[in-house]
Amino acid sequence: MDRIMDAFFKSLNCQGLLITDSKGVVIQVEDKSMDFYGVDARELIGRSVYDMEKEGLFRPSAAATVLQSGREVNLIQKVKSGIEIIVTAFPVTDEQGKIAKVVTFSRDISEYARFRDMYEDFMKKIDQYNHTMDELAYKTAIIEDFHTDNRDFQQTLETMQSVAKYDVNILLQGETGVGKTLLAKKIHNLSEKKEGRFVEINCGAMPENLIESELFGYEKGAFTGADSRGKEGLIEAAAGGTLFLDEVSEMPLSSQVKLLKVIQDREFRRIGGTGVIRADCRFISATNKDLAEAVRQGTFRQDLMYRLNTVAFNVPPLRERKEDILYLSKSLLDAANKKYGLERIFDTAVLNLFLKYSWPGNTRELENVINRMAITSQGNVITKTVLPENILTETELYSETAVRHDQEVTDLAEAMEQYEGRIIRSVYEREGSSIKVARALNISQTTAARKIRKYVQG
Repeated sequence: MDRIMDAFFKSLNCQGLLITDSKGVVIQVEDKSMDFYGVDARELIGRSVYDMEKEGLFRPSAAATVLQSGREVNLIQKVKSGIEIIVTAFPVTDEQGKIAKVVTFSRDISEYARFRDMYEDFMKKIDQYNHTMDELAYKTAIIEDFHTDNRDFQQTLETMQSVAKYDVNILLQGETGVGKTLLAKKIHNLSEKKEGRFVEINCGAMPENLIESELFGYEKGAFTGADSRGKEGLIEAAAGGTLFLDEVSEMPLSSQVKLLKVIQDREFRRIGGTGVIRADCRFISATNKDLAEAVRQGTFRQDLMYRLNTVAFNVPPLRERKEDILYLSKSLLDAANKKYGLERIFDTAVLNLFLKYSWPGNTRELENVINRMAITSQGNVITKTVLPENILTETELYSETAVRHDQEVTDLAEAMEQYEGRIIRSVYEREGSSIKVARALNISQTTAARKIRKYVQG
């Protein structure tokens, strides 16, 4: 029987084979046991596993554990040499079902442990590499449409990158045309809600009597003129995604109250409905106004302002990051050339005038001007002959003033405000209305009216 068992375990390529009797006395040991226990196999014959465990030859004793429990065991055993081995031990019973022998065999796991450590170290390096690549991809994604050499704006974009992944409400503040909508989409695409929809509503362009039905939706027959099937609101449509509230400062006070409740309670009802709907979306808002000033004027709720701007970012106007104009001009011209099948390039004089112009319409105005110049230029070199009149007028005033007052300018913001005032007054005298001024300067009528009040009527 012993020869059969020995042949069986050898066929399994087992090492460290050790067999005890029912009292834990070793009756058979494989010759290779010295590799594990550091003693000659013959010295183990006749010894008790309990005694050897006390001596520290190995600990714990698998055979002793089987004799105590009556069941097969698998454990990691530490031997006197300090190495660890995997040990499997199981009972062999007699005809009465009592334990007659305990068979133990072992495998050295030092190689396994070494490979395990190598694998874990390798996986850590992979994780570090993936994390680094994710950070680089994340940074590239947030900045790719907002190339900037302006240090303050770089820091703003990097902070946006960090905040985008968290489900908090964000407020983007900046003048018309700086790219707040594009930034909002970037934040959405970098968030955990990127698989959901990005839903946008322009609060300034929506009539007061329709904004609530657009936001909350309505049930069929809720009001005269309502769709007979009812309608899903934008908050509902943005479930699992992002709702972008553009020009949020223009939202009526009555609607502000209801929006505040939605943000606080994270639920709402359709107009004319009774069922509660979960508001499972992230809110990103944008404004070209100072919300704190709007609160002081009583046109915006203070509590809503605090709810919307868990984190607020100021997107600087183009005139405050002049260092970006040349890069943006080239990129936008490349896009225009590709769009219209052209091969235009800028004359240096044009780029110099671009640097002097204040760009009240910001990047949007720059893009419109470049597209217009690209398609109206008579040759591949774009010269200042196709520059819009307002740019020529302002840059000429800029140059004249710079010559007269170069030594007198001590406050850049004040000087720029003076230049802007001259342009507004000059164009207003010629055009005569805020709508025409807005069209001539490529700015919104709201911005034109505000600047006319400031520089002409103020």
